[in-house]
Amino acid sequence: MNYKSKVHIRRDPAKALQTLQQIFIHNNFSVKPHGDNGFELIGPGLNSTEQNPLLGISKGACRLQGSTIELVVELGGVQFMKRFVLFFPFGLGILLSAVFLLTMGGWLAVATPILAVSPWLVLSPLMSRWIQKRTESAIETALQNSAEV
Repeated sequence: MNYKSKVHIRRDPAKALQTLQQIFIHNNFSVKPHGDNGFELIGPGLNSTEQNPLLGISKGACRLQGSTIELVVELGGVQFMKRFVLFFPFGLGILLSAVFLLTMGGWLAVATPILAVSPWLVLSPLMSRWIQKRTESAIETALQNSAEV
């Protein structure tokens, strides 16, 4: 999944690019300069919703074109978290159903874990969209902050 954003800079474009680069460096991204007008970045990965949402970026490139900074990124960390939120609760329900069936037997042993994870039918898609929107918002905020320096 890709995400692309641009921001117009009213002040010094080189300083804005440097500020954006520092934002990513401070969040443990690997940053490799790409000439004087850009850089490439590789993210450390997103493993929890407790982490900085910028970590949802797996890799990307930033280019300075005149007085505009363009950031094109892949949201690999977001994709990982979306898959986790969608599949983990149901996998857990199936695993617990199998364990309960083997230890206690009967349909109630199978139905109880399935019913316990059934709210995730609604929560998983909502949480997936929230994770993505949160990362996209963090990207926009980082761009806006660098443009205002």
